[in-house]
Amino acid sequence: MTGSQWPRGVEWRKWDLHVHSPASHGFTGDYNQFIIQLGNADCDVIGINDYFSVAGYREVVHRLANPAGDTEGNAAYRDA
Repeated sequence: MTGSQWPRGVEWRKWDLHVHSPASHGFTGDYNQFIIQLGNADCDVIGINDYFSVAGYREVVHRLANPAGDTEGNAAYRDA
């Protein structure tokens, strides 16, 4: 199969489809640490599952799209 989108055939990937963001009730931590943990995770896909809200998901997407906003001097965050 020349020119295939997946030249190596089947490939296993690690997913974590149940992660809570700092917007979730009872979460202890902040978004900077959360983004660093996401970046360091050994997963190809992560699903954010907060209780009754998509606010945490939206905040993560916003921060990933605009990493320079509040991360000045935070190399771990930028690298993640």
